[in-house]
Amino acid sequence: MRNFQDDLKVIANSTNGFGLKNDDYGDNIWLDYDRNDLPKFRKYEIVGVKDGHRFNLGGDYEVELVFVGGHSAGHAAFIDKKNRILFIGDDIISDTASSGSVNMTRPGPYGENTSLKVWRDNCKRLAGRIDEYDYVYPGHFMLDIEAGVVLDTLNALDEILANPENYTYKTERWAKGSAEPTVRYFKRVKGFSQIAYNYRKA
Repeated sequence: MRNFQDDLKVIANSTNGFGLKNDDYGDNIWLDYDRNDLPKFRKYEIVGVKDGHRFNLGGDYEVELVFVGGHSAGHAAFIDKKNRILFIGDDIISDTASSGSVNMTRPGPYGENTSLKVWRDNCKRLAGRIDEYDYVYPGHFMLDIEAGVVLDTLNALDEILANPENYTYKTERWAKGSAEPTVRYFKRVKGFSQIAYNYRKA
């Protein structure tokens, strides 16, 4: 683990938007905590950066931000060229990657970036740069996954967009007071995990 000097800026990244995790009945599962455990508030500055921005971590050590979308409107990956690692966040995980929708987008600013097509197009860009990284580090669960998972994910995304009805399986969940269930579709990623997506039939 690298220790940073006190005089370096702290770089934080939040690409998950402000979505909250709810249980089957719509109750939030992440808000049950002791507020005394929270760190004390300090003023900070939010600085937006564009796709391709390079963060200098000292000397010749740079990490590049790559916009990917899909999981959330501002979702980004990071390529650490020095260590040849792609930090992908929640668009690729070893459990279920919730990576957008075929024909529905989330509400809010830049909601169109939550489409599966946006993630697919940016996954294709990452696949085209596969010679720059050897391993993928997702946001959850398994780490140190071989870079070929990006190609397998791209193949699954292409299959979903070509025919959303060709899913591996689907689930239906009823929310409190809902008149109809929420249907979620799942497509396997070869030898690894699955992609969860939304799709509204015409």
